[in-house]
Amino acid sequence: MASKSRSKARPKRRVAPRKSPVKVSLGAVLWGLALVNLAIGLGFSEATALRSVTVKGVGADEIKGIERRLVPWAKIPWSRQNVSTMETAILGDNRLASARVTTNIFGRGEVTVVRRNPVGRLETKIEEGVVPTTGYYVDEGGFVYRDGWAEQFAGASVRLPDGAKNLHLAVMPIWPMRAVGVVCAKSQVLWPEQALTVVLDERSVLSLELVNGPRIILGTESDLDEKFLVLERAFRDEMEKMKRTKVINVSAPDRPVFSE
Repeated sequence: MASKSRSKARPKRRVAPRKSPVKVSLGAVLWGLALVNLAIGLGFSEATALRSVTVKGVGADEIKGIERRLVPWAKIPWSRQNVSTMETAILGDNRLASARVTTNIFGRGEVTVVRRNPVGRLETKIEEGVVPTTGYYVDEGGFVYRDGWAEQFAGASVRLPDGAKNLHLAVMPIWPMRAVGVVCAKSQVLWPEQALTVVLDERSVLSLELVNGPRIILGTESDLDEKFLVLERAFRDEMEKMKRTKVINVSAPDRPVFSE
């Protein structure tokens, strides 16, 4: 039986119409290059240097100081400005905890700063009849800085060892000053109306001296949260006993000692 071979017709392939190339006029190319050159030129031009600054977070006196520290950037083009260097210059004022700078090509800048929050002030010998103009303060992180004298300062008084009174605190371990800041802050919360002194001695032992109250030995920086919990319970639940107590030792918070 003869077999018939059938030839299948192949489908015709569709040929996509060719797109005509987009023609770019020489004028458009030249305009594009001119705009690029203009942008680059502006970026490196003193016309984009820092001309005006908006400062947020501080008062008028600090604003003037910040503006003075940014004067060198009034001649530096925007493309060469380094905001990190600007922020470092601003933080040359130790009263400031942080600074954030933004600038734009139009010569405008914005500075947002956060001021340090003082929780303690170093003891200062004050001559009779003389009001100091400045004092040394401690923030919550234990950083010591100089600021204007606040007559009605509500924070704790801080007494440091004689060797630290020159404020070269780098020679001391870092942790005692940080602990001093923590103790000052916690004391403000526990005794908001009580005048007191935070003492750091030569052995880096911390203690508290309450005016018309007991002396409190805290010991080292360890377990400060637990130590203040013991003190909080004692002054809340045993007020009469606290009036008779002369010394409280919470250096071991699980075994506090109350001496009358």
